[in-house]
Amino acid sequence: MFQSIPGFPNYEFCVETLQVKSLGRKVKNKKGYRAVKETILKPTLTNYGYFQFGLCKDSKKHSLNRSYISWLVNTGSLPPKHLQIDHIDAVKTNDKFENLQLLTPRQNTTKGHQQNGRKLLTGVYQHKKNKNYYSRIWINSEDKYLGSFTTVEAASVAYQKALESL
Repeated sequence: MFQSIPGFPNYEFCVETLQVKSLGRKVKNKKGYRAVKETILKPTLTNYGYFQFGLCKDSKKHSLNRSYISWLVNTGSLPPKHLQIDHIDAVKTNDKFENLQLLTPRQNTTKGHQQNGRKLLTGVYQHKKNKNYYSRIWINSEDKYLGSFTTVEAASVAYQKALESL
């Protein structure tokens, strides 16, 4: 069953099939008006692996990821700017609302490191030459070096302390 997409009156979204439908309407052109038939839009796959649709509003094209459309239809609004939509099962094309959650960018990065099989803890890195561990954290778009350590645990403790002090 198709539902209207808030903010985009000429489009509807089906929460079961994740399809977007462009509604039939008359569109102004140079010669007057032309009829646009109702059609199911085909999504494009972005370079990052997400499905995306191009929706027109006020004569401007807006590219929206299918996960954002799913969130918009199910909640009535887009997420706040400081949060990101994350796929719980890490499958970027599974845009069912039950599979979506809101995370901060830091939480999303941490989750991504864990799912990608990264052996080191978040904020911990290993020197290529001397094999010691070092810790660093991003704070307000600045990379802050937290020190060099002989163990993963010590580097992780430094990262956690820096995280708590935020």
